[in-house]
Amino acid sequence: MRPVAWQDFCGSICQLHNAPRLRHPVWLSLLERDHNENVVVADFCRQLTRLVEKLDTKHTKFFLSNVISTVLMHHMSWVASVAPPLHAPTHLHDKNPLVGSIYNDEAPCMPYNAQIAQYLEISGSVGSAHRMAKTVVSGTDSDLITSILQVLSYFIRCSAIHQKESDLALSSVFVALNKALIIVAHRLHSQKYRQQ
Repeated sequence: MRPVAWQDFCGSICQLHNAPRLRHPVWLSLLERDHNENVVVADFCRQLTRLVEKLDTKHTKFFLSNVISTVLMHHMSWVASVAPPLHAPTHLHDKNPLVGSIYNDEAPCMPYNAQIAQYLEISGSVGSAHRMAKTVVSGTDSDLITSILQVLSYFIRCSAIHQKESDLALSSVFVALNKALIIVAHRLHSQKYRQQ
């Protein structure tokens, strides 16, 4: 019989893997070149209007306004995208629209990691490592929750990460090598099994 902790762990991993995700967060879709900006903006405005009509009433205690205000107060990455700092070095503006993450120039002993920088921006840890923010939206109406998260994805901003063509080619080589190694290991294992 398996321990309960192991079953809980496996259940958590399955929930994480199977959880619904936003396919195209609004802010990142606006940064991407392959998305039609007019379609993204029209969809965002349509969802926002529907949510305002439904959730921003006296009866709901102006839920949507409170959620957006709270997100803007705690996820500070939107500030740099609206008004970059006045005294930031100009070379940083060329690399990242959300100035505030640490680049190699500023920290030569620590290499720059784009995924960590994006995570810190999403977590609201821009400018101060002592602040972290997570926004949790829960409920039973999955369509409403998805719509709220889609609207909030405009306000919780982060930099887009693009993989270089050379990195794509290299990663496809690694994938091919891994597949070949798995095939070889499988054949060796099956030969060893037949010999026994």
